[in-house]
Formats: sequence, C-alpha cells, structure tokens
Amino acid sequence: SMSFYSQIYYIMIMILVFVSGIFMLFKRDKSIYFVSALIVFGFVLLMLISECQARYKCVIYPYMSILSSYAIGSVISLLQKLNSNLFNLYAERSIKEEV
Repeated sequence: SMSFYSQIYYIMIMILVFVSGIFMLFKRDKSIYFVSALIVFGFVLLMLISECQARYKCVIYPYMSILSSYAIGSVISLLQKLNSNLFNLYAERSIKEEV
C-alpha cells in the first residue's frame, strides 16, 4: 500500500537528516546545509515545546531533502577517503614486500 512506502520514505529521510546532523557536528560547515539544519532542528524543538498539528510539518520537507543530500554526499566522500587510504596502505605493503 502507498502509506507503507510513504512511511519508509519518511523514515529514510529522517535517518539521513540525523546522519547529516552528526556530520555537521564534526565539520562545522557554515553553508546552506548549516542553515537548513538550524531550521529543521529549531522546528523540531518548537514542535516538542508546543502543540503543533501535522499539517505544519510540510514547511520543513524541502530543508529535510537538502540535509538528506548533504548526508548522502558526506557518506560517499567518507567512503572514497577510506577507500583511497586502504588503497595507499595496500600499495605501501606491496612495495615493501617487493624490496
């Protein structure tokens, strides 16, 4: 059913927003992603403090997509960095073994 897929989509977006928040804690990047994070996390805090209806959540969906794209890009960048480090380590070992 459609509601099942929309719930899966929403959960994936929320996980990616959480991951982007973790990456931003370590990078301290002052860009559109940082502003988007402030808007989303501020809105979440506002929802926790006050009684907010679900129809008001649609305002932050574009910001959540921006943060999700940041998380995907950061994870890909991290994997590429790990891959290059592993490749360099393997190349150094093979050179030492040849000598």
